[in-house]
Amino acid sequence: MASRADRFAVDHYFPHRPSRTTSEDSTPRHNARTPLNRAIHSTALTQRRCEPLAQAYYAKKRAEGKTARAAMRCLKRRLVDVLYRLWQTQQKEPTLPLGAVAA
Repeated sequence: MASRADRFAVDHYFPHRPSRTTSEDSTPRHNARTPLNRAIHSTALTQRRCEPLAQAYYAKKRAEGKTARAAMRCLKRRLVDVLYRLWQTQQKEPTLPLGAVAA
């Protein structure tokens, strides 16, 4: 499990994730659209249009009674979770020193 500091750090880069403060546990952050936020939005739109798994996830959320905006928000959240897992994996990989040459 990621430490509390790591979760706050990812909130800075991925504003779609809910704020982790104790006073605002369920209140989403409403930051200005960052370039990363725009990229997530564009990716979600493209995946909803072209990717069968994303289409199925979106349709499932709509069938659960969510509005189109709420279903899209869920899809974005899922994409951010995938990005976060990739980011965590890269953080754990050992890196070579700057002067080292890979053979």
